[in-house]
Amino acid sequence: MDFINIFSKRFITDNSYLVFNQFLKLFFPIIIIPLSLFLIGINDFGKIASELSKVLIFCFIIDFGVNIFGPPIISSNNKDLQKAIFSELTRYKLISLAITTVLFFLYFFLVEEWSNSLLIIFFFYAAGSCFDSLWFYFGTKNFKDIFVSSFIGIVSALIIIFSVYYFEVFST
Repeated sequence: MDFINIFSKRFITDNSYLVFNQFLKLFFPIIIIPLSLFLIGINDFGKIASELSKVLIFCFIIDFGVNIFGPPIISSNNKDLQKAIFSELTRYKLISLAITTVLFFLYFFLVEEWSNSLLIIFFFYAAGSCFDSLWFYFGTKNFKDIFVSSFIGIVSALIIIFSVYYFEVFST
């Protein structure tokens, strides 16, 4: 009976954190899209959305392998090995960031017209992808830290977005 009570409490707690995390991910666009439209207008919003789609293709290189293979590797090892694996996979993400940055600049200078917003979006998104450690928390089944990390990331993104537009970084 105690096992069932402990399992039930753990399940409810972990599930609650995951539900709140999903709520944050769904709620964030509800705030940011109307705010962005209000701040920059529909034309610039469309331009930035188009640029973001290009950046996402480059950032896919950084994220894909670690997010898929990292959690099972982390969950099957002891804590000492987890630190070494985390360091190794983070090093891999940094190398991927360097390669992606080179590819981005090649694309940027050969194909795309100069755009401050594209450059800013790439560096914020690529750095965020590189240093995103949610895969580690999934591997260690630390759902509270997943929620806290996501919450901090969303609040940080909102602060950066407000700051960028408040200080008119994209002004011509």
